[in-house]
Amino acid sequence: PSRADTDRDTLPDKWEVENAQDPLSPFAEVEGEKYTTCTRIENRIVCAGNWDSYNRTFERPVLDYSVGGSGDQCVVFEGGELFCWGNPFSDLVPQTPIVIDATNVAVGKDFACFLRSDRSLDCWGNIEFDTSQLSIADPPRDLVATNQSVCSLADRSVYCWGAIGAVLIEADDLLSSANLGLDHGCASFEGASITVAMEQGVSYRSNGNNICWGDNDFTSFNIPADIVFNSIGGGSDKACGATSEGITCWGRDYKGFLDAPKGLRNAVLGAGNNSICALSLEFGLDCWGDPSNGGTAPYLLIDPDGDGFTSQKGFDV
Repeated sequence: PSRADTDRDTLPDKWEVENAQDPLSPFAEVEGEKYTTCTRIENRIVCAGNWDSYNRTFERPVLDYSVGGSGDQCVVFEGGELFCWGNPFSDLVPQTPIVIDATNVAVGKDFACFLRSDRSLDCWGNIEFDTSQLSIADPPRDLVATNQSVCSLADRSVYCWGAIGAVLIEADDLLSSANLGLDHGCASFEGASITVAMEQGVSYRSNGNNICWGDNDFTSFNIPADIVFNSIGGGSDKACGATSEGITCWGRDYKGFLDAPKGLRNAVLGAGNNSICALSLEFGLDCWGDPSNGGTAPYLLIDPDGDGFTSQKGFDV
């Protein structure tokens, strides 16, 4: 779909094209897992929380990045190769497939999945759900994962498998954003034409153009209606969504997770259980929630125009 910021990296497509950047490959990403939040700026990954000793800087361009629940981290390099590192006791890292056609990667707890250039989906690691279910209704454009669950995100659908349950959510309108928290997921579409097919026993709540599913603990399904979120960060029993006006949060109010700073417009979100980070043009990287588990932002040089000046607390492009 044609959007002002197709790859959701806070940089407008027009600026990226004019400055020889790829508007389909994110310059920056924000990710989270249980006790960690991580940020990728170009080829540098910096984490805060449990896995801050696993930070990496690569010489090669990075197209996609993900961190999982056991500290495993994976990137997709330009050229389609996968590279993973992290937990020294991990079975996931040594099993990383040798491929040259990967485009996206999502790491859960002790497993990971990736998309190939033909939009097919493959997974590896200690997978505790039936991989024969991994059929895809629509060609996906991205993946998200947490614990033992994974979802493929297409232009107008979300298809999930694993511990949270088998879920197919479709709409006539475009999918704007979707993400998984510890035990639930939420998605935001551009219109209220949502249809749902759920595995027996899976709960969900549809509210206008938005929907949450999985475990409805501590009002984690209370996503507002009639707001199109351009990014969602899901924690444990809670989540936040970002728009051009700011950030709205819902669910369990714990460790200040719901207390999003004001004025963070068009942010990209990534969350752990009780901490969350937002990357925005005006303020760079801002984090809140549990300070010991990723709720404190590391200082990063966020410099998409390459002039040596950071956009942290002030965008300079």
